[in-house]
Amino acid sequence: MTIVILAAFSGCIEEEKETNITVEILKMLPGESESLTVFNLKAMREEPNLKEYYDVLTEEPQALILPYEDIDLVGACASSSGKFLILILKGTFGDTDIETARGECENVEHYKDAEIWTECGGYYSEVNSRVILNELVMLCKAENKESVKMAIDTIGGIKESVYDSDEDVRDVVNRLLPNGITTTIMKESYAGSWYGEIIVGFTAVKGNEDTVKFKMVLKFKTKEDAAEHGKEVMEEFDKEEMEISNLEMKQDKEFIEITGKLPIKNLSKFLGYS
Repeated sequence: MTIVILAAFSGCIEEEKETNITVEILKMLPGESESLTVFNLKAMREEPNLKEYYDVLTEEPQALILPYEDIDLVGACASSSGKFLILILKGTFGDTDIETARGECENVEHYKDAEIWTECGGYYSEVNSRVILNELVMLCKAENKESVKMAIDTIGGIKESVYDSDEDVRDVVNRLLPNGITTTIMKESYAGSWYGEIIVGFTAVKGNEDTVKFKMVLKFKTKEDAAEHGKEVMEEFDKEEMEISNLEMKQDKEFIEITGKLPIKNLSKFLGYS
């Protein structure tokens, strides 16, 4: 097993203008990614009404190796070929977190500003790479070291990210609600196609006291395909069981956009996490 830790504490991440955090994370994920998920754990912790959803996501104490309270954002991506599964954790990590990330790894080599740790045991032993870079920790399960180096180079801006290189991903994420507490994007090449769509995205943001607002975007090959299958997508929503309100659909060329409201208590079940 291989664990990569990008340890580069000499530099600082420059302060940037407020941006869409979903895009911020997608710009760190490799261009070959076909399944993408972003969680804003910090926003969930700061909103008491989101505690139930936060608790579902964090019920396994060691699942991300580091303490959840130190992690602000999680970005996950995978390829259908099994070439890589990558988790990027962003937060303010101290020396204790760094030592925890290194775990009980027995071997290390260096790649640019990164430490690549291998032969690691412990709870997350199937992860064969762990990377630490400034305020980021990256956990990788990759088929070879070249995939790990590709991920490191993407974070460094040397390789194009999935956001920069994939027009379909950009089209969908830029139509979703910005700065969601949870965002998922799936390409047809990863999850198949239910209605003929080539990519689908979902995001949820905090609504009023006990609800979230959500938006789903599906991109089809043609506007005719979108027109044909849009109603089929709407029929899949279980409005009664999930207590969905304000459910609406609109078509814009080859895109179908669906919006609605959902009780926070039903969000994890709606997304299949519980």
